[in-house]
Amino acid sequence: MRRGRENRYENLRIYSRLYGKGRYYIFLFIIFSLIVIGGSLVNMVTMNRRNAKNTQEYVNNITDQMANAVSIRLRDKRILVDSIGDSIEYMNGEQYMALQDNFLERKRLISDMDFIAFYDSVDREFYFSGELPEGIAADGEHLMELETVRNAVETGKSAIGVEQQYLLYIRPLYRNGQRTGFLMAGEGEASMRDIIRTGGFSGRSYSCIINKDGQVVLSTADDGAFVYLAQVFYDGEDQELLEKMQVMEDHIDHDEGGIFEFRMANGNDGYLSYTPMGINDWIMLTIVPKNLLSVYSDSFVLRSFIGVLGSIVVSLAFGMTLTGTYNYGRKSLEWLAFYDDITDGINNTEFKQKYMALSEKNDMSGYAVVLLDAVDFKEINEKYGVGVGNEMLKYFYRSIDKNLKKEHLEIAARSEMDHYFLLLKETDPDEIQKRLDAIVSEINSFEDTDLPKNEFEFWEGVSFITDQSMDIMVLQDQARMALKDKKTSGKCLFYDDDIAERIRQARELDRTFEQALVDGDFRLYLQPKVNMRARSIAGAEALARWYHPERGIVPPVQFIPYLEDSGKIRKLDRYIFEQTCIWLSRRKAAGEELYPVSVNLSRNHFMEENFLDWFVETTEKYGVDNHLLEFELTESVFMNDAHIRKVRDAIYKMHEHGFTLSIDDFGIGYSSLSLIREFDVDVLKLDRSFFLDLDSRKAREVISCLVNLARELDIQIVVEGIETYRQIEYLKILNCDVVQGYFFSKPLPEEEFGKWSDAFDFEQYGG
Repeated sequence: MRRGRENRYENLRIYSRLYGKGRYYIFLFIIFSLIVIGGSLVNMVTMNRRNAKNTQEYVNNITDQMANAVSIRLRDKRILVDSIGDSIEYMNGEQYMALQDNFLERKRLISDMDFIAFYDSVDREFYFSGELPEGIAADGEHLMELETVRNAVETGKSAIGVEQQYLLYIRPLYRNGQRTGFLMAGEGEASMRDIIRTGGFSGRSYSCIINKDGQVVLSTADDGAFVYLAQVFYDGEDQELLEKMQVMEDHIDHDEGGIFEFRMANGNDGYLSYTPMGINDWIMLTIVPKNLLSVYSDSFVLRSFIGVLGSIVVSLAFGMTLTGTYNYGRKSLEWLAFYDDITDGINNTEFKQKYMALSEKNDMSGYAVVLLDAVDFKEINEKYGVGVGNEMLKYFYRSIDKNLKKEHLEIAARSEMDHYFLLLKETDPDEIQKRLDAIVSEINSFEDTDLPKNEFEFWEGVSFITDQSMDIMVLQDQARMALKDKKTSGKCLFYDDDIAERIRQARELDRTFEQALVDGDFRLYLQPKVNMRARSIAGAEALARWYHPERGIVPPVQFIPYLEDSGKIRKLDRYIFEQTCIWLSRRKAAGEELYPVSVNLSRNHFMEENFLDWFVETTEKYGVDNHLLEFELTESVFMNDAHIRKVRDAIYKMHEHGFTLSIDDFGIGYSSLSLIREFDVDVLKLDRSFFLDLDSRKAREVISCLVNLARELDIQIVVEGIETYRQIEYLKILNCDVVQGYFFSKPLPEEEFGKWSDAFDFEQYGG
């Protein structure tokens, strides 16, 4: 009996103990469930925010890329049309007849236009090649009714517009200052729709080009999207939307892009991204749903969250799935960031990531970083168009990737433009050269492709990995420096101690530059210019010479490039300009003859607002006549489309203040002729390379043409780098204006220039 009671009590104690533990476990279960649910909610909110942010960034990037692609396409086409117009302007009456034969047809095929038409307003003749669109009559007078034609004729400049479902490129033609007609080329809108069609959004987006009035210029022809546009531009009752539109208008007025959220006509939230294109007043728009990247993950999170409420097992599964989904979404977004949409391979960011991952597990001393740079690749874009150029870049990548040894974890990526980085498991220079030769040979074979068979050469720079801890960016910079040191296509250039020492010295000069200005280590040198017609001194060019306390005279080629890269060149330009003003002021006070002086002006100055004010204040400070000073600009100043308006304004102000303007090294750029057409310049300085081979008839004809062209445009010619009497004799025949070079004098210090000018006698040089 007692044993039975004892057993009963023992069972009760066990039950109580188990019951207490059960309540404890239930309490833990409830707490754990709340934590899981709370964590799920937090993760869901975080993911939504991250998806919204990444969607905006992604949409903005796609819009910018499309705007850039369309702008480049339009500018390339306009340049081709301008080039054809240049050719026609120099034709005579007999040559006009050739327009009816094969000239316009050849130009149409080269420029990939649907039609090209030329109207001679003098003889009222109309020539064309291709099929004219319906609604555009083969009559020059009726063509004047087209808005794009009227704009071009009224402004006297090339114009781009949309007429009769065609993109038109209009180029007015002139002869002896009189308009003689216009050239018109056109292509169907379908060719442009392919560029702005956003295939990456799975058909859930709409893209178009509009003008500042909100009128659609080009579109992807998605009917439903026009409703979205109407909602954006014409909903006058939505005050919040109106405020966003005002911000958008302000951005566009300042050539800035942006993105904002709005309620679409179908009731869903969406994003509108906009980017000014820099052509006419056109703007690229892209409209996508707000949940573009999050719709699938949101649905999954919601279903999982409901499952958590049912059981702990589902809660745990939900947490694990949510974490996996979050990581998957993050990795997907990272993939987008590391993906090169031109080559379909990894981009430079992923190249660096893969290298770092590889270096953590492997000895990298057996590897080398290689840079391949296609020589003159821009000619492909100019000749065949950007589309063919992109296909060529993709073909390059496939050929490179095919020759990698994947078992050795070798990788390759396009970094930018036509540059490719390779990581090769090689340490023998000869073996690297062989492998690169094989890659180039594979590229030039053009197997399994119908791309144009242009034989390519490549610049090849190599950096060996000598230290496991070396950063990949340093290794890539070393490969670049090897190419920069000396570019020889088809031959590897290896980064070594000599290059490193030259770079170290250049950086040391850059570091000590500021103090050198304070200490007066920079000296003003003047190289004389001689007027061939007047047989007298025409002026001088102001140059900088660095007298380093330890290294002696430092050649400009050793410090100018680094000052350009760092932006410090602006301080050197201002220093030399001020020293020039001081020199002119001293000569004026002493009653000595004053000579015009040209000073170099870096393109870096044009990044500053009102940079010219300092130069004007300096001439006033020293009492120097602005007409004695000339700014020398290189062609690179004019090639930056983003700053073209600033350059125009600055040139206008230079002339307004009495300064003159010259273009240095004229003729070595690919757009020199269009440059003098677009900008008001006073002097052209012909590069010395024109005069290295006077035995060439073609070289002499080019020089003669440039001199005559400048004379017709009332622009003075200065020929620089002249060293021989034979060159002088040829320039006499051309009746050239001004000569600068060692034939008359090397650059001289201020005091020596004074002595030289006092003793100058044109006859002593074989006058």
